[in-house]
Amino acid sequence: MQKKLIALLVLFVSFASHAWTPKAMKIWDNDNYSAFTSLCKFKGKYFCAFREAGSHIYEKDGSAHGQIRVLVSGNGRKWKSSAVLSIDGTDLRDPKLSVGSDGRLMLIMGGSYYSDWSFLGRTTHVAFSDDGAKWTAPQKVRIKAGYVEPDNWIWRVTWYEGSGYGVSYSSSSSDLSLLKTRNGIDWEPVSSFTCGDFPNETTLKFTDGGEMVMIVRCDGENDSRAYWGKSSYPYSSINFRPLDFRIGGPDMMLLKNGKVIVAGRSYDEGKTCKTSIWVGDLDGCFKKVMDLPSGPYGDTSYPGLSIECNRLWITWYACVDAGTSDIWFLKIPLSSIMN
Repeated sequence: MQKKLIALLVLFVSFASHAWTPKAMKIWDNDNYSAFTSLCKFKGKYFCAFREAGSHIYEKDGSAHGQIRVLVSGNGRKWKSSAVLSIDGTDLRDPKLSVGSDGRLMLIMGGSYYSDWSFLGRTTHVAFSDDGAKWTAPQKVRIKAGYVEPDNWIWRVTWYEGSGYGVSYSSSSSDLSLLKTRNGIDWEPVSSFTCGDFPNETTLKFTDGGEMVMIVRCDGENDSRAYWGKSSYPYSSINFRPLDFRIGGPDMMLLKNGKVIVAGRSYDEGKTCKTSIWVGDLDGCFKKVMDLPSGPYGDTSYPGLSIECNRLWITWYACVDAGTSDIWFLKIPLSSIMN
């Protein structure tokens, strides 16, 4: 009981410097390790997907198995489980929701294989649903042979003018691959690029004029700064600039006024990692405006974002007890974070 009270106090004081008092809501807690969220509006309802497992990666026997749980809510106040997706012998990770060109809800996710405490490989998987409750079985995506390394991971998908775009990364290459699809299953190359040191998780968006912008996580020893990229159609080349902060599990939203909201794990030097929000512009000039309740362990982040009624809706995970993590949800008035 005392541990729970301490954890709740940590969640409260994270916001003590803000005039607006947030009311973060725990929407999933089952004493497992629940993490890596995504948030999407579909047919008037809100869906949150995340990985559910015994730990961040390995189980006690040196294997790993993660399943994907999908929650649904009509108003953001009450959430319930809508579906669970799994594959025997496969660790499904980082599910990312989107609405495909055919109008179905789509989940893209990593499918990793582990044995005896070792990583054996990975393939991107995808599943589809007409209602968010009944899903097709997760299947491997098909990528043009010879272009992407065998352990590719298309980490997130953004749809624009009938095509889905995503950036694939691999543990065996320093290059990133911009890919596109019409159906979510078959992917073809657009361009390849690199930035920073060990670039990986990438979120991209499109302006109304068709310009592509992206934020890239980097985890190298020589350069772990986030990178901001911009590209014009046909997206054959991307111009990058380093940002003055490091980020993990990034998501972002573009606003009509040209502002950009970015959220992800922050790595403030000498402090415990937190899930944070930055506000900036399309040129990649950002300022951190808020730290979310993140727990005392630094194991947090992977937010999902949506804009509803002049509020930022955000989901994320945080560990408030050692060995377990929960899924949290918050509605933030845009006026409280905009400059």
